[in-house]
Amino acid sequence: DSGELLPDITPVKLDVDNPSPRAGDRVIISTTIANNGTARANNVKLRVFVDGLPLGEDVNISLDTGKQTTIQSPYTPSREGQKDILVMINPDSEVKELSGRNNIISRLVIVRAQGSKPVAVTKQPKTVTKKAQKKPVTQTKPAPKPSTTKQAVAVADKTTPEPRPNLVTYIETINGVHYTNHNRLYVFVSNTNKRGKSETFELGVRKQQASGSDVWLVRQTVKNLAPGTTSRIAIKWPDKYATGDQVYIAVADIDRDSPVSPNNDKQSRPFRVVSVNRSEKAVSAPAPAP
Repeated sequence: DSGELLPDITPVKLDVDNPSPRAGDRVIISTTIANNGTARANNVKLRVFVDGLPLGEDVNISLDTGKQTTIQSPYTPSREGQKDILVMINPDSEVKELSGRNNIISRLVIVRAQGSKPVAVTKQPKTVTKKAQKKPVTQTKPAPKPSTTKQAVAVADKTTPEPRPNLVTYIETINGVHYTNHNRLYVFVSNTNKRGKSETFELGVRKQQASGSDVWLVRQTVKNLAPGTTSRIAIKWPDKYATGDQVYIAVADIDRDSPVSPNNDKQSRPFRVVSVNRSEKAVSAPAPAP
């Protein structure tokens, strides 16, 4: 019946109180949910996943039409690395809704290692500067001052390593499938290093099993990434590759023109691509491999 009054519960916002915690830190995941339907929603489940595994117990939501509410879920990461947080509403389709295609929201959280990072690099320039200032004071001739300063600067340049960026590539998926709208593929690249700025680099997407330099299906230029920032890159995706029958990966800095830290995760997780502009039959996610 097209005139049936039904709820339509959808997540509209996903926040964390600390987007880059250390392992062992307590994080609060806040999910804002809205009922955009024509009837009250009763006992609709909310389920949180971290890296594909359920976090805690399901939360039951009851919400009037046109209202919003926020659910908070505590999470304490035990290990460092990138964590894929995904929130699903009505995960078992127990409640009939106007639409079941707007029930998922996700984001990436970068978990750092426990303990503070060493600060020797930041202390060293201060020590060199003090030496450069003290020597001219003790000398009777002011002439050696320029050469002493140059020598101190040379020592600082030689002993202070150039900080390198650490690039992390991430793409949002649902059961391994990235759904595109109007043939746009959205990839996130983060520079998790707090000091090293990246140069302009190329982001590419290829089939998972492909190799060589001529295998990139699409390429996109990404401008400099400042330390601790994330860029959302929209890639025009060919419709012929949005059938869900191939597995792809996205890779940052494919030409290796930008010097990056060796401890990076430039390659995304494998994913399939399905266009939501296709028919309902084509949009269905492919069955997982046995």
